[in-house]
Amino acid sequence: MSDVANRSDRLPLVGGMATMPSRATSLPRALASVLPQVDRLYLFLDQYDKVPAWLAEHPKIVPLLALDHGRLGSNGKFLGACIHPMACRYFCFDDDILYPDRYVQVLSEALVRRDDRAVVGFHGALFKAPYSSYMRDRTVIHFSQGLDCDMSVDVIGTGTAAFHTGTFSIDSRKWHESNMDDLFFAIEAANRGLPRVLVSRPPGFLVAIEEGQKDSLWHKLKRDDSRQTTRMRAAMKELPGAWQCSSESRKRLFGCQAADPLDREPPKGCGFMRAIRGLCSMLARPSGSC
Repeated sequence: MSDVANRSDRLPLVGGMATMPSRATSLPRALASVLPQVDRLYLFLDQYDKVPAWLAEHPKIVPLLALDHGRLGSNGKFLGACIHPMACRYFCFDDDILYPDRYVQVLSEALVRRDDRAVVGFHGALFKAPYSSYMRDRTVIHFSQGLDCDMSVDVIGTGTAAFHTGTFSIDSRKWHESNMDDLFFAIEAANRGLPRVLVSRPPGFLVAIEEGQKDSLWHKLKRDDSRQTTRMRAAMKELPGAWQCSSESRKRLFGCQAADPLDREPPKGCGFMRAIRGLCSMLARPSGSC
């Protein structure tokens, strides 16, 4: 085991996930892929009246009912970071992604390389002008795509995120809107001066079990992103230096097809990797900052 891995093993490895009844088919597969990798998993049960017996009986799972903790929606995946009794490395999961058996290890090592002073993940986005739509005015790096090297972004997709709770303590119960966790997570990190970093990986490292479900946050965002757009624009005004790399690097980035927008299928093969290879030295530094 590497020195990095040894260092990352000193802290508890704790997971957080939010789910709802419509994910009953994908949830068992997602859980099976992550439970061997963590010491404990806090599972927020949105829209459930009671805890299913098979979840209540699992020794690693701590079920959290919305009836007890409030209607947090997807924000509930962060509850464990608030209530776990000691500092830990906290790993976020979605209930419709199949995670590789090295998911926690790779993110742990990425955190250790940065002395835990960053938030890291595998899915993210960079905002781009004219910043008039949170949905349209961004370049997305999808978790299924390969990435040659670590890369700074504005927003980490929280279904693939990790952080150290001693460095980055958050309480999603204080977020005044639910189901906007990616953006609120990014704003909290920006307020603490923490870079948001996508971690390098081969294509297909993470695989979707299901995508584009009719009740997904993505579909809701496509229909109406006004709340997110308002909050994004306010955050960019409040923290003007936290969201953009140099104008030259952003011009070069957005002049190429660095990633497909969310309303298209991810590309096959490694075309994405070729498109950004020349940008990595500019956009990714050891500190993860721009």
